Amino acid sequence: QFFFFQAEDGIRDAQESRGLGDVYKRQCHNPVFADKCLNIFIKLFKDSVSYQGEKRQIYQSCLSICIQTCIQTLSDKLSDQKISEIFQLFFEFFKQINDITADGLYVVASLASAIGPKFQPFIEPSWEFIKHGMEKQSEPEVFKAIMGYFSDVGRSCGPQFSRYLNVIVPYLLNCLNQGPYDKEVKLNIFLTLGDMVLGCKENMGQYLGDILKIFEMAFAAAIQLTNDVDNVDCSEQLREKLVDSFTCFLHALCDTSYSQQLLEFVPKVFEFIQYTYQPKFNPTVEFLRNCLALIVDVAHFYGQKVAHLVKTQLTEELVKILKKFDNIPANKKILEYAQNVLSNL
Repeated sequence: QFFFFQAEDGIRDAQESRGLGDVYKRQCHNPVFADKCLNIFIKLFKDSVSYQGEKRQIYQSCLSICIQTCIQTLSDKLSDQKISEIFQLFFEFFKQINDITADGLYVVASLASAIGPKFQPFIEPSWEFIKHGMEKQSEPEVFKAIMGYFSDVGRSCGPQFSRYLNVIVPYLLNCLNQGPYDKEVKLNIFLTLGDMVLGCKENMGQYLGDILKIFEMAFAAAIQLTNDVDNVDCSEQLREKLVDSFTCFLHALCDTSYSQQLLEFVPKVFEFIQYTYQPKFNPTVEFLRNCLALIVDVAHFYGQKVAHLVKTQLTEELVKILKKFDNIPANKKILEYAQNVLSNL
């Protein structure tokens, strides 16, 4: 959730709200305390089989969230024995109910994010219930959890995870092209593709042509949705996720054999930014900062080849706007980055 405050020229500054989860996480930074809590939550989850019906579902859902928080706190301090115990707990749970739950998938995904490459032995046994989850398109929460798994495992175990891309990527592209998916689910797919390319790199390259076609269609959709009063929020989120996702592809593939293919697509990205940064669309400061970062990244990676694309009024305007918000550390940092890179063109 975000609360927006109107700033000058129609630009909005976004401040992230804090919920109870944030409070709990701040209190749970002590690894010793988190480890003790984790042991308790695991035991309670094992004992939860004695509950029946909705009460059991609610209880297990709450415990799953608690276990996930402990995993995030302990991260690389998790022992191999504890890692195996957690995975086996939810693997057996899914087998027992002959189904999967969003909260359980989030636990498995957070485990991959926390332990990185050490998650590799669990990829193959995970695939059994991941395939089942991919069939549950009518359940948005499960589908989003699947996206989280793809993102976290893709970034943590890219080379090992790449063997499943021939199933996952066409599936995701098909979800974007068609299917009864809600808007939020489709938005998450762009971030998932970005996360996976950062981990799998060149193994994602073979799908780049199809992915860029989807980007081009999404650029047009985002612009079209800005004129639809009922879809303004969706358009805003789509614009932001497209810029974030393409930035991931740029960082992952700029020094590979797919570099030229990306470069040829850059003018379309800049044209999209040129249209959507305008104050009439009330862009957030974060969106404008990410747009400038993407432009400067292109300049950094491609140098003189893109000088004519980068040294434009669009770049000057973005710099000018962000200077009005240079009290924000992230803005100050990107402005310094822009000055260093652009001065060498």
